[in-house]
Amino acid sequence: MAGQAEAVVPEASLEDKVRAASRLGIVAGDDLLVLDDRDFVFALWRQATGEEVRASAELALAGSPADCTMWIKVGIHEAVKRDQATEQRDAETARLARELKRNAAMVIGIEPTPEMLVLSYKDFVYQLWKQATGPKVKAAALEAFGQDETAQKKFLAEGIRKAHEQDQLDAIEQDKQASEAEKEHQKARAAKQRAMRQVLGVEPTEGMLELSDDNFIREVWNRATPDTEVHAAAVTALRSSDPAVWKHFIEAGIYQASDRDRANALKTQEEADRRRVLEIKARAEKSLVHPALVEAAEAALAAGPDAVSRFLRAGQYEALLQSVEVTTPGIRGWYVRNGADGPAHVSRGKDVPEDGAGADATWRIVPGLADSNCHSLEVADRPNVYLRQENLRVVVAPSDGSDQFRRDATWCSRPGLNGEGVSLESLSTNGRFLRHINAQLWAANDSGQNWFDNPHLFKEDATWQIRGANPVVTAIEYRWRNEEAIRVRLGNPTGAEQVDGDVRWRDFERGRMYWTRETGAHQMGGTVFEKYSKFGGHKSFLGLPTTDEMTTPDGIGRYNHFSRKDGASIYWSPSTGAHAVWGGIRAKWAELGSEKGLGYPTTDETGTADGVGRYNHFNGRGGASIYYSPSTGIHAVWGDIRAKWAELGSEKGLGYPTTDETGTADGVGRYNDFSKDASIYWSPSTGAHVIRGAIRSEWEKNAGEIRLGYPTTDETATPDGIGRYNHFSKNASVYWSPSTGAHAVSGGIRDKWASMGWERSSLGYPVSRVTVKGILPGKGTITYQEFQNGSIEHNSATGETIVKLK
Repeated sequence: MAGQAEAVVPEASLEDKVRAASRLGIVAGDDLLVLDDRDFVFALWRQATGEEVRASAELALAGSPADCTMWIKVGIHEAVKRDQATEQRDAETARLARELKRNAAMVIGIEPTPEMLVLSYKDFVYQLWKQATGPKVKAAALEAFGQDETAQKKFLAEGIRKAHEQDQLDAIEQDKQASEAEKEHQKARAAKQRAMRQVLGVEPTEGMLELSDDNFIREVWNRATPDTEVHAAAVTALRSSDPAVWKHFIEAGIYQASDRDRANALKTQEEADRRRVLEIKARAEKSLVHPALVEAAEAALAAGPDAVSRFLRAGQYEALLQSVEVTTPGIRGWYVRNGADGPAHVSRGKDVPEDGAGADATWRIVPGLADSNCHSLEVADRPNVYLRQENLRVVVAPSDGSDQFRRDATWCSRPGLNGEGVSLESLSTNGRFLRHINAQLWAANDSGQNWFDNPHLFKEDATWQIRGANPVVTAIEYRWRNEEAIRVRLGNPTGAEQVDGDVRWRDFERGRMYWTRETGAHQMGGTVFEKYSKFGGHKSFLGLPTTDEMTTPDGIGRYNHFSRKDGASIYWSPSTGAHAVWGGIRAKWAELGSEKGLGYPTTDETGTADGVGRYNHFNGRGGASIYYSPSTGIHAVWGDIRAKWAELGSEKGLGYPTTDETGTADGVGRYNDFSKDASIYWSPSTGAHVIRGAIRSEWEKNAGEIRLGYPTTDETATPDGIGRYNHFSKNASVYWSPSTGAHAVSGGIRDKWASMGWERSSLGYPVSRVTVKGILPGKGTITYQEFQNGSIEHNSATGETIVKLK
């Protein structure tokens, strides 16, 4: 805590000063009440008789203005109690400080006044600089004045003596009239003078300075406090008959012994200070309303003696600032507010904290105005304004100084009625507790006597958590505090909430929560969050999460949706990992049933190999994909059709799908059309095959699968190397050549042509469709088809086939 910024503490109120003076039996008149806080403390110090009161006042006067204010508000009351109990705590600390200052001043022949001894170290050094005459002392004092308290103490302990010694030696050396023997004699006198002044705080007489070294040491021995290092060192020196030993004691040994005495005294004081801090910490823990004081005490104990000293002088009073939070489920993060006088209330605050946020929820929790074993809640930045009950309504009001007000503004801590935190019982209405209901505050019980005594949720409403000063509860914090499922999923925060423009987020042990005004607060975690982070998080094209990480409807996977204008999501499953799907492809996937339809994405949305389109693959329906191109739009392809399409080069082969996979007109098969004048048809008996171009057009003109059946081959080159063909499941084929175009051949005609060798027969390629030449009622038909080099006629009734060559 050493070197930390001083807390801003409003000056003590008139009532604070009246109460402080009354503890000493002083009726504070206008002459006292008009004084500022430091001068008021000084005035009480001059009139005080109790050792602890005087000592604690001296320590406050040696500190900052805030130290003086807190002494008036709290410190004097505690010091009076110690005087009454004959406990000495501040007295020894103040004595050591006075002794250090007095002996330092005595080195240069200044007898400090009592008023001078209660100055701060900085101001005391300044007074020495003003009154000193030696140039070395003035220079050293000026340097120390500009440094910190530690350096100023070091100057008083040894720096001033060394500087004064050099001033003395310089003066002696500059005396041109003195002989060397006279100079040595003057140096010896100066050494004795410094020793007597610095160590014993005594202005030596002329006779003392003329004593022989051994007799001077006897004088030191007689004046030194028994059982001190200086006393013992003097005895040790006197036991020697060696003048060099005596000389060393006067010039150095006495200071070394004094340093040991000072170190011993400091060690004793430090141990006493630590015990005192531990006592304060124990009381704070027992009070249930001072967690900040407990933390400050622990920090001081861990930091060392300087921090402990500052804690006792000021830190313990700075740590009285706290806030009072609701524990009722669903509205944790609401606080008791004090922004204006009148009926008190609880509220949450704003999603985005502004400058000064939380100040209206900050209270200085001080010893109870009517019972110091209880507590009063003073508005942190408005002295003498307290939380009180008035006709059971709890209000924020300035004190009127009456005994009734003091009782009404005193609350006694009790273990939380709901098993956590603290409950605050009104001193003036025993059995009634500070309770919030409908955002109002009342001194209530669960009797049902008044509407605010409703037993429903009474224990929760009358239990509070004491939090730190200036509390800020953002939307992220609010969700985390009030939703157990979120806390279980995320764990505890691992860092402070971060801000980037309108976006806020906070990291937790197992994930992160994001917030904006538009999206609200939503949680992410695991692999979904890792994937989101790889895309760039909230700065990515996905936007902000608009849902928590949720379980998918099939119960297998997890997902988050995001705020991208045309929609975006990241889905995860154990077998596929986490992948992003967005925009039109995501919309098509959702239209087809999302993970229950096409399965989970196995890729992020990705650019196609031809650089034109976009796609996602999915793990459902035997493998599925959704493809997009500017000219074809967005369509899904899956299963055997998708496998066949991939086998034929995907979009580089047949082009992009121009339909989703669709059921055929006969209700048996499935198909997709593709942008390069192609289709893939599938049926359970034929599998998936591609038809394209003129062959596909001819097949469609012949009623497709209804008349010719499903393709049983892909479009294939003819054995003669000239044409192309597809076979179909209803004893049909479509053949094409550059000179003849595409024509379907089927039934008995196809059988005959096949038996002759297809296109390599003497007939060549078909040049017309099969046509009906005649109908045999009740028996069949006669069909006819022309070929390049002839024709075939087939009688379905007799099975007879006639081939005619040109």
